[in-house]
Amino acid sequence: MDVNELAYKMSTMRARDLRETEAILRSARGLVVAFALIAALVACGGGAGSASPPPPPPPTTGSVTLTWTIPTLNTDGSQLTNLMGFKVIYGMSSTNLTQSLSIDGSTVGTCQIDNLTSGTWYFAVISVASDGTQSAPSNVLSQTI
Repeated sequence: MDVNELAYKMSTMRARDLRETEAILRSARGLVVAFALIAALVACGGGAGSASPPPPPPPTTGSVTLTWTIPTLNTDGSQLTNLMGFKVIYGMSSTNLTQSLSIDGSTVGTCQIDNLTSGTWYFAVISVASDGTQSAPSNVLSQTI
């Protein structure tokens, strides 16, 4: 093989190698794009139709602090001497206060109710005498959580 034949073969090999290298790079670019697309889909939770909905937010809860004036008189005007405590009644309907909380002590005029779910809550207070007699409920008040 002479120098000219060798130069021709080398140039032919280089051209063929360049074409093969270009083909490999084109394939590699396609793989890189495909990899980038897959990575993006994984990062956002999947492809079309495969994304699951986000979980619902946790329920909103709150608390309310109630304060009332401690009564000193019975409804007939006589001195109140046997006050034992209070009963707080509450619920999500002003006409259906189905939950209650007993407050012991005749000098306690406040309470806090925790873990109330979101919505409007209604509250009233009842005085409780030592013999179990209960007053009529106070006016109903509301608080939105």
